[in-house]
Amino acid sequence: MPRVSRTKEPPFGFALLPYLRGEKIATVEEISAWKERDRAAVCGINGLTGFDFDSIQAFERFWDSNLRQQLANDTFVVKTSRGISVWFFDRSLDLDSYPSVIDCRPHLELEIFLRNHLLPVPFNVHPDGTIYKLLGTSQILCKPGIVKVAIERLHSLHIEVVNRSSNSAAPVGSLSAGILRLDPKFAHEVEQIIPELWTKGRRYVIQIALAGWFLRLGISRNVSMNFIIQLGQRLALEKEGEHWSRRIQEREIQAAYGSVSRGARIYGLSKLVEIAENEKRPEISRKLLRLNRAFRVGE
Repeated sequence: MPRVSRTKEPPFGFALLPYLRGEKIATVEEISAWKERDRAAVCGINGLTGFDFDSIQAFERFWDSNLRQQLANDTFVVKTSRGISVWFFDRSLDLDSYPSVIDCRPHLELEIFLRNHLLPVPFNVHPDGTIYKLLGTSQILCKPGIVKVAIERLHSLHIEVVNRSSNSAAPVGSLSAGILRLDPKFAHEVEQIIPELWTKGRRYVIQIALAGWFLRLGISRNVSMNFIIQLGQRLALEKEGEHWSRRIQEREIQAAYGSVSRGARIYGLSKLVEIAENEKRPEISRKLLRLNRAFRVGE
């Protein structure tokens, strides 16, 4: 599957799974045409599971030295920009019994991706210039029960996990709950970046992308909507010289939220990054990605 550069999402209009409304699976021909883009593997297909460690220390804490060496001999182990990613096939896994993501942070810098997530393949280039390197064999080990064993290991380390769903742009529960106040610094940064991408022709796309991004960050629906609409009204007046009805904006954003509740996917940060890259504004992409990382670290 192609992925949008510097993100872990497919390009706008493509889906990880075919049942997502209004989108499609990339064909072999389409993937081959993405020569400038990154490639990634889709978790959940044939039981593909990714253990994504954000640091070497977390990797060493989770698996002892003997097992780490065995993994390098037996399966796909990828050196990422910050840590290690270990891939398995676990075809015994009943995906309906597990969340899309098992999140061990902040107690352990580990996320276990079970479905609907893109794993960057070796030889992709990270934004900081790091090349994803293959440390283990080129074969992916079929290890039935590995997820169950991993959960038992987490329990033995007394690590609590957060179950996350990635069937949509954000857990549906965050549509009515979540962060109830935007950090002023974060809001200010967004207000400085978005005008660089704004045009009348893409204002709806930008608003929906902001809504999807904020949902992923766990920001509540009401806080997101108020901020996005106020920003849209200001930019419409400053850049287009016209008043943009709040009612119309609310209708569009509510429709996007409704599609998430029905199981569809709305795009967030990846769409904003894609717009910036299409405009040949890599500095805007970097600002967005830094802001996204800073927000998550601050949670």
